[in-house]
Amino acid sequence: TRTSASGPFSTSFVPGGGIESYASGTAIAINSGDFTAAGTFLGGFAPSADICSGGCGIEVISGVTLSTAGLNGALNFDITSITVATGATFQLGTPGASTGFKVSSAVTLSISGHMSFVGSGGYIRLPPGSDFNITAGGAFSSAISVSIEIFDLLTGLAIGPLQTLGTLISGGTFTLSVSASGSATTAGTGSGSVTFLATKSGELTDATVWSGGLAPSGNFSLSIPAGITVTISGGTLSLQMLRCDVYGTLALGSGSATFTFAFPPTIIVRSSGKLLDQTSSNVFLFPSNSIIAVLSGGGFGAKGTALKIVQGGVAGA
Repeated sequence: TRTSASGPFSTSFVPGGGIESYASGTAIAINSGDFTAAGTFLGGFAPSADICSGGCGIEVISGVTLSTAGLNGALNFDITSITVATGATFQLGTPGASTGFKVSSAVTLSISGHMSFVGSGGYIRLPPGSDFNITAGGAFSSAISVSIEIFDLLTGLAIGPLQTLGTLISGGTFTLSVSASGSATTAGTGSGSVTFLATKSGELTDATVWSGGLAPSGNFSLSIPAGITVTISGGTLSLQMLRCDVYGTLALGSGSATFTFAFPPTIIVRSSGKLLDQTSSNVFLFPSNSIIAVLSGGGFGAKGTALKIVQGGVAGA
């Protein structure tokens, strides 16, 4: 029951008999379809520059997939928030397009369901004042490794470094907040689940090895497909690789006597995968809480390698 209201608001009757109300004009996607299609939204009106002249919110309810393909890579009117409910999907970009997707006003993206980037290239471009939030249970995915680019609304030029999302964020929360000046900060328990997908053999630090042309940085996970070898040369991995799924080959320690992980990784060697020791002394050093699992059909490409815990003695040999 609503006893009073002022200013623009939207009300919807949701499955189960509940009522949801919004303090500002909100377009509610109740059918799967495109952002530009009137039939996608409650009331039969798609968001537009005229309707959203004072700002609109977008709500995607559970069971609905909202596509932005019809926007041709740019959201050019005032959408202040996009909320994706648990069980809903928000598809950003146009399949096959390499130009990315640009949002032309500050927006808050709140993802409790699933957000996917469906383009084949480019960045997700956000202006200052924007926020990107994934709640526990929500997820982001992309077929390519993609980044967020912060840009100046007046000049159109990039502000600061790219903010890498990779190919997957899941398994916890993730927040990217952009200040009014354009500086960005990230946080959350799911930030370590940003996953980089190798598309050819080469060094970990070679950007051309990875889908989207970005080398892993910060907290990240790796996925190495069958037939591909990713090499981490030298004696230490100082980056925080939290997880690596190896269907191809992960080669460690070329040119060094031993190889040390600065942070505890989880390495899962899958069927047909191989963990390859290239150190001269056949020694891997792991921090406590590291996990190394070789599953059925997987292999270890060296004999007599000592797996040692940096603090606590020998884990196995």
